[in-house]
Amino acid sequence: MRLHPWIKALGLVPLSVGLLGSAGAAPDDAPKKQFDFGGTRASASREINLPPDQQLAQSRSIVGAIEQNVAAVRVQLAAAREVRDVVKVLCLNDKRNQLNIVWRASVERLQSIQAAVTGNDRDRARTEYMLMLELRDRAAALAKEANQCIGEEAGFVGDTDVRVDVDSNIPNNDPGQLGVDPEEITPVPILTSPVL
Repeated sequence: MRLHPWIKALGLVPLSVGLLGSAGAAPDDAPKKQFDFGGTRASASREINLPPDQQLAQSRSIVGAIEQNVAAVRVQLAAAREVRDVVKVLCLNDKRNQLNIVWRASVERLQSIQAAVTGNDRDRARTEYMLMLELRDRAAALAKEANQCIGEEAGFVGDTDVRVDVDSNIPNNDPGQLGVDPEEITPVPILTSPVL
């Protein structure tokens, strides 16, 4: 089975294989299963049983929400760049790149749902809509991770006060007056490379 590159990149292969392998297998009144892929839970219940035109409308709003997530991370990234917080910039840049991939995949899913609704293909619309729900969950998780990006530790602002405490029990001896015979000290060997 040939899968779209975005599905592979987002780790949705188990979901797409499960959906494509069972499309149309159960009637609408059959008990609905819970799917668990990659830590996210998508319920094959009322959201999936929406009519195709409502799935299309929901998909449009999901794409809009993902665009808002991308914009929010972009603003955070610009702020981190402004204060030159390299650690936070790297973290936010990674999240932004992943969100861009999710956004592009969601736009493709939206086009597929539109084609399925136009062609009156309910099974394809349902499958694409389930993938859209997974993309929504992934985008929400990435936005949450972006909010948790931690930058460099802030340094203390102000004058530095250095204080040195010397233990009074330490003898104050001059190393030259310790009574060591210089002849008893072994000279440091001269090192040469073993490979000439």
